[in-house]
Amino acid sequence: MKNKQLKPEWIIPDYMTSESIPLGTKITDQYDTSVYYHIHEYFEFFYVLEGKIEHLVNGYSEILHTGDIVYLRPQDIHTFKKIDNTYCSHRDIIVSQKLLEKCAKTIDFNLYNTITNSLTVPKAKLSLDELNVLEHKFTYFTGMSMDNPTAKSAIATVILIDLLSCLLFSKDLNQVKNYPAWFEELLSRFNMLSYAKGGLEEIIKPFHYNLSYICRVFKKYMGITMSQHLCAIRLQHATILLKTTNKTIAEISNDLGFSSISHFNKHFKNRFRITPKEYRKLTTRDNALL
Repeated sequence: MKNKQLKPEWIIPDYMTSESIPLGTKITDQYDTSVYYHIHEYFEFFYVLEGKIEHLVNGYSEILHTGDIVYLRPQDIHTFKKIDNTYCSHRDIIVSQKLLEKCAKTIDFNLYNTITNSLTVPKAKLSLDELNVLEHKFTYFTGMSMDNPTAKSAIATVILIDLLSCLLFSKDLNQVKNYPAWFEELLSRFNMLSYAKGGLEEIIKPFHYNLSYICRVFKKYMGITMSQHLCAIRLQHATILLKTTNKTIAEISNDLGFSSISHFNKHFKNRFRITPKEYRKLTTRDNALL
C-alpha cells in the first residue's frame, strides 16, 4: 500500500561492523510507538522472529509476519509502525558492502546487482525450520570470542550466504531469472554510468532490434518501462554522488543525463520524498547520526 508521508529524519551509521568482523546483529523488540523514518549507511537485512508489524519503505507500507525477511539497501528509506497492541520482535543484521558483494557473487554473479538495482526492496520468506537454523547459527556467532576474529568472520560469511540463498531461491526472484542473453546485456548497460548518462539511445545502440520491440520485451520482463528503469538507476547513482563527492547538484544532474535541475529535483523527491539538497544535508550533518 502506498504511503506518501514517508520521509527520512535520520541517517544511521554503521556502529556494529569492522574490517575484521564485517557482520553485526541484534534483536529488536518492537514496543515503541514512535515512527522515525531513516536511511542506513550500510546494508541491513532483517527477519521477523515473532508477531507482526507494519513496515514502511520507500513510500509503501506492508504488514510483515513471522518468517518474512527483507533486504534493505543504503538508499532505502524505512521505519516500523506497531500494529495496535501487537508484539513483534525481529532480528536485524548489519552487513558491510564488501562482504555482501563477495558472498553474493560467490552464489550467483548477478545476485549483487539484482539486490542493489532492484526497483523494489528484495524480500523472501523463511520457513520455521529455516528460521530456527538461522537463529541457532546467530546464537553461536554472537557467543564467539572477539579474540579470534578470523573464525568469527568465517562464520559471518556462512550466515550471510544462508541469508542470500533464501533470496536466490525465492519465488519472486526466480520469476525474472531466465532472461535472453541479449536482455542480460541490455540490463548491464543500464548500470554503467556512461551509458546511463547517454540515455536510452546510447543503451540500446548495440542491439539489432527495433525500439518498439525492445520496449515491449522490457515491459514484459521488468513490469515497468525502460524510461522508468533508467530514471531509477540514475537516482541510485545520484545518492552515491551526493554522499561521496563535493559536486554541485547542477553538476550531478548533468553527469547523470537529466535534462534540467528542476527535472532532477522532481524525480529525486518523488523517489525519496526529500530533495537532493535535503538528502545531502542529512548524510553530512553530524547531529543527524545516531
